[in-house]
Amino acid sequence: TKVQVKDRLAVEVMQQLQQDPATYNLCDKTSSSNGFAVCPVTADPERPEMGNRGWLATHSWDFCTGADRKYKPSVENETIEQGSTRSVPEGTPHAPQLPTQTKESIEEEEVLGDVEEVDSVPCPVDLVSAEAAARAVA
Repeated sequence: TKVQVKDRLAVEVMQQLQQDPATYNLCDKTSSSNGFAVCPVTADPERPEMGNRGWLATHSWDFCTGADRKYKPSVENETIEQGSTRSVPEGTPHAPQLPTQTKESIEEEEVLGDVEEVDSVPCPVDLVSAEAAARAVA
């Protein structure tokens, strides 16, 4: 059967993995990828509208990096659910803890004292207009 051009590399890399999972990964070079590692991709199911724009509108594969080439979905490493062919989504990366306020910055705030609140501040445009009017009169 014929495979659309936009899907060929994705199908090719998936067939390689299916035929020889010990040798190939989900992200790998194929005979048609001209030495580049590629992997199958799909639109995010939570934001399907993004699949109609950019790269995903015309491709069902993407280029991958050296780190991506080590990824192998499997039941053992829990990246495929038992009895399913769907990959388990990875969690979002953990953000580092924000720095806490140091004693020096607290002391600096005490030295500066309280900030005086102002009810209203004149608009800079009004100030410039008033200055221009004063110069025109003089």
